[in-house]
Amino acid sequence: MKKFLRTAMALAMALAVGLTFSVPYVTAAEEAKKEAPAPAEAKKGAPEAKMITLKGKIEAVEKDVVIKTEDNKTYKLEGEKVKEFVGKEAEVTGTLDASGKVIQVKEIKPVK
Repeated sequence: MKKFLRTAMALAMALAVGLTFSVPYVTAAEEAKKEAPAPAEAKKGAPEAKMITLKGKIEAVEKDVVIKTEDNKTYKLEGEKVKEFVGKEAEVTGTLDASGKVIQVKEIKPVK
């Protein structure tokens, strides 16, 4: 009987010690999950560039090349070949930056 009680006490102590040391690690792991933003949440802070297609007149303004649309909006154009279209009507496809004022041109073609 004494042997059984010693064994039961030893198991109870081992279980208590094991639980004592395992709880902080579980808690730390859970805290790490809470602190790390999910990928979707991380993207909320930085707005993504928006793909846009516009038609309008390409003009040179100081050192910049811009497109003036029919509704009198002006966007700065950045990219290759935009200077070739100055003074012409064109269709521009590209990504509109977060400021909503600059288009990174992916394609530019004349309007017929």
